[in-house]
Formats: sequence, structure tokens, C-alpha cells
Amino acid sequence: MVNNISIICLNRDYAKQVAAVLGERLDMQWMDVFDLVMFDNKPRTFSEFLKLRGQDGYRRHELSCLKYASSFTNSIIVCEAGCVEVPVNLETLAENTFVLYLHFPVKRIIENLESTKFESVEEKAFFVKDKKIFDLRVALAKQNANIVINCSQKTPIVAASHIIRQLKAYAQSL
Repeated sequence: MVNNISIICLNRDYAKQVAAVLGERLDMQWMDVFDLVMFDNKPRTFSEFLKLRGQDGYRRHELSCLKYASSFTNSIIVCEAGCVEVPVNLETLAENTFVLYLHFPVKRIIENLESTKFESVEEKAFFVKDKKIFDLRVALAKQNANIVINCSQKTPIVAASHIIRQLKAYAQSL
């Protein structure tokens, strides 16, 4: 069907669950760009990384990990939703992957983040954004996705099945 798939979602944990199910069903490997960035920066915590390099440093490192991950074939790449704010990230994904956007209501994401305990002010600033920023991310993700899936009421298994049906329909329409 497709060589590589990228998944953009405001709920990264959910996206990782979908990637695992999708990978198993499509016999594809999956990786998370955020985890790749953090692997490259061991033994630092994310909070330490942000204090040292800032959000701009994270985005630069994220781009190198996106390029690396998309150089493989038969892979699913989970992207942190903020990656869509960087045009070169979107270009990299569009050139090298089939882009899926898994939609969740922004209100639900904000509620979840408000109850999250963060290690530092920098870490909280990285993840907790105002509604306008989340709305921008949603608009950019929808605009640049090959397929948009509403996942607000779907389990990861149901979402993966829905994605596979959409991928087959997309392939048949070509």
C-alpha cells in the first residue's frame, strides 16, 4: 500500500498505541520521534534537555530524527503534534511518508494536560499551549494529512482497523 506512514496526533500516547496495532497488522515497524530525540540525549531528562537547548533546539533535533526515521521503508513514525508548526517538518513528512492525522477534540487534550504533573516550568511550557496554538496545530495537521481520522470515540484497535480500510480505499482510488 504505502512505504512509510507518519501519524500526527495531539494525544501522543494514543498515537503510539495505534502505531503498535497498525504495525502488527501491516507488518511494519514503528518508532516515536520524541523517543528518538530523548534516546539521543540520554542520560538527560526531557526537562534537562529543554533547559539546555530550549524548544528551538528540540525542534532542530526533531527534524533530524524525522529525516532519519523517514529514510527507512516499511515504517510507521509517530510525531509529536507540535512538529506541524515547522514547515520543513511537514515537507519532510509529505515527501517521505503517507501522513495520517488522528483527531481528538482540543478541549479534551487541554483537560488532560491540565491534570498532568510536569518536572519543570520548561517542560510544562513545551506541552501546555493555549487553545489557539492547539487549533493551529489541528488546522495544519488536517491541511497536510493524506487521511484524517476522527478518534474521539475509538479505541486504538478500532482506529487501526479504520485506518487500514481508509488506506485500501486510498490505494484503490489512485
